Amino acid sequence: MRPHHVSDTIRSLSGIAKTPEELRKFQFVAALFAKTNIPTFDFGVLAPKQEHVDFGKEMFERGVFRLPFDQTFFSFTAPIPLGVLAVQQDNGLCCIPCRSTAIPGAKPQMIPMFIIYLGLDESGHTYWQGEPVIDELEHDYEPLVSQALHSVVGAVTMLMSKDVSTDIKEPSRIMLRERKRKGKSPIGATHFVKLTPEAERDYRDHQGGTHASPVIHFRRGHFRRLPGDRVVPVAPCIVGANDQSKAAFPKDYVVGEQPVDA
Repeated sequence: MRPHHVSDTIRSLSGIAKTPEELRKFQFVAALFAKTNIPTFDFGVLAPKQEHVDFGKEMFERGVFRLPFDQTFFSFTAPIPLGVLAVQQDNGLCCIPCRSTAIPGAKPQMIPMFIIYLGLDESGHTYWQGEPVIDELEHDYEPLVSQALHSVVGAVTMLMSKDVSTDIKEPSRIMLRERKRKGKSPIGATHFVKLTPEAERDYRDHQGGTHASPVIHFRRGHFRRLPGDRVVPVAPCIVGANDQSKAAFPKDYVVGEQPVDA
């Protein structure tokens, strides 16, 4: 599942909008996907855990949540096949979840389902609002929106941890040239996300536990204050009782000078 698949679908469905409002939403989504070289992070069956989602929300509420790129496409096959285009904005995130869906009278295609905005309310807590891109496809609205937001927020947290690594695959020049000749959308780099050998078994066998218990568990994400009043988020990571499950020091990201609650 890649952004150019969605972009190709959007081109084929250019006449599907039935009202001015649908046309506005469709054009907005089409403009986002029309941007070239959108990087993809392919997680495959590697789904973020609840620990990743919770810490990602905490980073968002503290104003230090950042996508790997200002416009990033995330691809998952678990718990459901899903692609999400996430766009960094000054006041939060814009997310476009996409699924293989059949338009009446057509075969299943990769279709952008909703436009979702994730922001902070006046009390500093996360909230979201959204609307379907195509009104006739607004079934199962909230479950899909929830899954999309949790997947993106959790995925960004996972990428901060040394429990995972990425292999980057660039499209060949021949492929890009051929797609351009056929009038198709360009392809960006794909970052294949995988567990490190040290974390793989422990991650899949994770059954919970406490900080002091010998069972495999996640060390909770937290915020670390560095010299010079720098504050960095430290992502959750797998720890356990054996040598292979020892947590590596998480990656530190400098996020600026700001107070942190004690």
